[in-house]
Amino acid sequence: MAGQAADAPANPFAGLYEFIKGHLVVVNNLIAFSCFAVGALDFMAPKLWLLPRIVYSCTAMLAAAMLAAAVVPSLAAKAQARFFGPAPSHEPLWRRGGWQFGFAMLCVVSIVGFASVAKASVGGLAASQFPAVRSLQEELLSIRAGLSDISSGVGQANAKLDALVGAEGDPRRALASRGYSVSHNGLKEAIGQGDEQAVAWFSQIKVPISDEGVMGRLLHTQPWNPRIAASLDPSMFSEPAACVPNWIHFVSEPLDERLSAYARLCGKGKLGSLRAALDYQMPRSQPEEREKLRRMLAILASI
Repeated sequence: MAGQAADAPANPFAGLYEFIKGHLVVVNNLIAFSCFAVGALDFMAPKLWLLPRIVYSCTAMLAAAMLAAAVVPSLAAKAQARFFGPAPSHEPLWRRGGWQFGFAMLCVVSIVGFASVAKASVGGLAASQFPAVRSLQEELLSIRAGLSDISSGVGQANAKLDALVGAEGDPRRALASRGYSVSHNGLKEAIGQGDEQAVAWFSQIKVPISDEGVMGRLLHTQPWNPRIAASLDPSMFSEPAACVPNWIHFVSEPLDERLSAYARLCGKGKLGSLRAALDYQMPRSQPEEREKLRRMLAILASI
């Protein structure tokens, strides 16, 4: 017994020194990796919430398990014998260099890690202590956010482009991709916005017009766009309600071009009802309106 006691090393950390000397490359690599991992998680602390907590909880639980193995060696010996086979020596775990090094690394990583988590709201452990690190962190994270916004914008633009390309050759899909309903209400909106391409698509599918709203919008919208008027198909105005002249007071300049467009789309046969409406409104209008109505009657007479 006395000989065994004499053989036991007086310094309990002698095994740690020997382990570091004999495994210098492994020790250096583990220390470098741990520093890099903790530093990266600390730098990304403002953006990461769950991952650091999971990592440091695992390291803390592993360190606690190693400490329990040292405090209750009999239980640790049984667990080792059950899962890893009999121990090669009777030396306690806590005296072995590899155990001591691993325990020390786990403790340091856990302590520094949880300190970083506690400082996450102010940028992490390093950023809260060094303004230069904080500035670099803000710049890099803002660049990352900017790239995310750019990527999102490019994705939205590509989606719209895909919709337009997919709609090529199908006017209904093309109109829907621009937000127009395929009806006379959608046509009225397109005329009001001066959307020549959309009006051409409406004309291509010959959307039927069932009220005077489209004609009223065409004759009133400013500025006057003769290309839009020329692109409309007269067959779209075959319904009698499409040419009812309830918009007489709203016709804008140039009167001659707008009334000519009305005659082309609704047919010269409808000009008689328009003259009758003008004659009816003449005595009921304000003096400043009567001059406009007289001009309209003169234009109709020349069509």
